[in-house]
Amino acid sequence: MTDGRVLASARARGLDSLTKVAEALITKHPELFEGIAVRSLGAKLSELNRENLTWWRGREDRLEALGRLLGLGVSELVAAEQARRRGLWVCEEFPELPALNLMNEQPPTLTEPVATGPRAAHPPSLEDWLLVGLVRQHASFET
Repeated sequence: MTDGRVLASARARGLDSLTKVAEALITKHPELFEGIAVRSLGAKLSELNRENLTWWRGREDRLEALGRLLGLGVSELVAAEQARRRGLWVCEEFPELPALNLMNEQPPTLTEPVATGPRAAHPPSLEDWLLVGLVRQHASFET
């Protein structure tokens, strides 16, 4: 299972679980989370991590506190769910990537192909491909 946006951002900030995030929120903002146990808040964070916003709707102040703790804006915390509702593609493996409209946008290039080895300085040519084919064909006749 991949990390959702909340857990990925928490881990980037050195908080290795949603329980740790809940503890940090309750410690920094006791007035916002008064009467909520760490375990209960951890469950609510888990729901948000899975993009279930039911409990968080109408609690903008709590979302803002979470966003400040994780270094995210409120829109970033709820962006994936909103993007899916609008029919955009969201990359589950890399939640940091922006949502895309695949009808008119190209996925981002994460890397460029790089040749390695002794022939890396020379781009492949048609002769190289033909030579490989001839050598393989010749080797199959010899066996």
